[in-house]
Order: sequence, then C-alpha cells, then structure tokens
Amino acid sequence: MQGPDATPDRGGYRFLALRHGPGAEQLAVTEAILAGVASGSSPPTLRLYSWSEPVVILGVSQPAADLDLDACRSLGYRVLRRLSGGTAVYHDAEVVSLDLIVPPGSWFAPSDITQTYARVSQVIGSAVARLGADVRAVDVADARRSVTRPELQPACFGGLAPYELVAGSRKVVGLSQIRRREVVVVQAALYTRFSYDALASVLRVAAAAGTERWAALLREHAAGLDELLGRQIEPQKVGTALQAAFAEAIPGGLATEGLLPAELRAAERLAVERYGSEAWTLRR
Repeated sequence: MQGPDATPDRGGYRFLALRHGPGAEQLAVTEAILAGVASGSSPPTLRLYSWSEPVVILGVSQPAADLDLDACRSLGYRVLRRLSGGTAVYHDAEVVSLDLIVPPGSWFAPSDITQTYARVSQVIGSAVARLGADVRAVDVADARRSVTRPELQPACFGGLAPYELVAGSRKVVGLSQIRRREVVVVQAALYTRFSYDALASVLRVAAAAGTERWAALLREHAAGLDELLGRQIEPQKVGTALQAAFAEAIPGGLATEGLLPAELRAAERLAVERYGSEAWTLRR
C-alpha cells in the first residue's frame, strides 16, 4: 500500500494479540503505547483487547452528567473516560476493541483525517467479511446527511460518522481517532453481542424516554456480529480475522510481541493516576 502523502509501512508493525483486562488498565495501556510511539521508543502497533469487567466509557469531552452514576454503581459498571472524543459506549468481554497507533505520515495516518478513517475501515471491513458478515463503509456524503436523534446523541452507536461500517443502516463498527503532532491513534469497537439494555439502564436520556423504548431505538441503529451472522461468535475469532486482514494490508506484516518495560511502567502509573481517578473520570 502506498499513497502520495503516506510513507510505505515496509518495516511491519508490532501486534499485541487479544487480551482481556480491567477497564482502567486497558485505557492506560493505550496511552502508554501512544507516548512510546510519539517519542520513537515504541514501534507502530496494532493492539486488540477486551474487557474483563463491564465498563461504561465516556468520550474525552462528554459530560459525566449524561450518566446516572448511582445506577452504574448499583449494576457494577465501572465508569471511565477515554482520551478520544465521541460519546458513551458500554463494553464487556463480548466487545473486541482495536487500537492502531502509528506515526503521522504512515499509510494509515495521512494528513487527511477522513482518509485515515477510510484506510483503516477498508481493512476492518475485510476482516468482517472473512467472518461472513456483509457490511459497507458509510461514505462522507451519507454521514453528513444522517441526523442523530436527540435521545441517541449521548450514545456513540446512536449516530454515524464517515467510514464507519454498517449493515443496512445499523452501525456494526464504530471508529474514533486521536491525532497529535507526533502520533495518530485510530480506535475501533466490534460487538460480538450488542447489549442494548446495558447502556439504556445508565443513560439519563434513556430513563427520560423509557429504557425499553430507548433500547429498542438503539437496536434500530446498531448491531452485533451475532445478529448479522445468525450465530454467536467468539471474540478470539474476531481477533484472528482482524490480525489476518491487517497482516495482508501491511507490507512488512505483523510481529507478535509484548509491551516494552517502559510501556508497562507507564501503564501501571496511568491506571492509578488517570484512569482510576474520579478527578479525571468526572472532570466534566
């Protein structure tokens, strides 16, 4: 793969295979790798992970008031805040999350933000097709024409952005991006089973609309892979499909490795000082 404003990725990427873990730790690892790639001490990285506890994750600028925090505590949902934008998601062990963390100018990080989404989406779409699901990327015009209903605005999967993947009109893969001078992070989430009721039970807008009605409305706009395939699918199979698709797309391939000692130390600190801190989570 090459482009006029992108460096061919001939050197290959580090691959961190699917791993389950606590929510604060997973977000901390993302930031630790981000810092390493930005400094040049860590290689470009594709990372897959899932969640060993139920978590509700706010976008970096989303008001915590969108959530009923008492309901989250009662249900045992950990509330977190990520570095990327957008709105709330519910994640658990049935969600496969993806981080692609690369230097600017690489194939997956051209100067055009929308083109970055397009390139990543193409590869993820190939992985989903390997699983047998029929999806398409939302083009820019369709995304701009789409209007998110007000009651769905606090939920990430209630709206559409360019190059997210849909089946019909239902979002199957959500995308977000962190873009800094020294590093670009593209994140994606694929649900093997979508828990519509879980998010409905903790969003204040859902309570106001009626949780059952709101969950049914979200289901019209989002879908898990199990609904598309007509069967349950294991997260590990999703991870295998993603690994194969990215290995084909990157000329240098993927090298399965682990975190560097400096990344592990940074992640341990960030899990406590940032992602485990209410001062960060409830700051807005």
